[in-house]
Amino acid sequence: MLQKFVTKVRKLDEEASMNAAIALVGGLVVLGILGWVGLNIMDEVSDSTALTEGDTFYNASVDFTAAIETGFSWQKIIIIVVVAAVVISVLYTSGLMPRM
Repeated sequence: MLQKFVTKVRKLDEEASMNAAIALVGGLVVLGILGWVGLNIMDEVSDSTALTEGDTFYNASVDFTAAIETGFSWQKIIIIVVVAAVVISVLYTSGLMPRM
């Protein structure tokens, strides 16, 4: 009787871990998509201003463009981190990687 209960609790724990991993991946994907869309909108806004040197907001436009370029460069690193987190999470959940 106790053995059945322990087995059932372990199974529920594994299901909960898998559901948590899926929710984490889904949340990260949604955040990544929102970030990408936001950066593209900001890029279009920056391109549409087309200020030239000597205009009032030229320095602000240059800084804004630099911030957008920095955001695009960080996207590659974020994708690598997300993939690594998913792989580690799946390995822990499946039992292929022992918990310390």
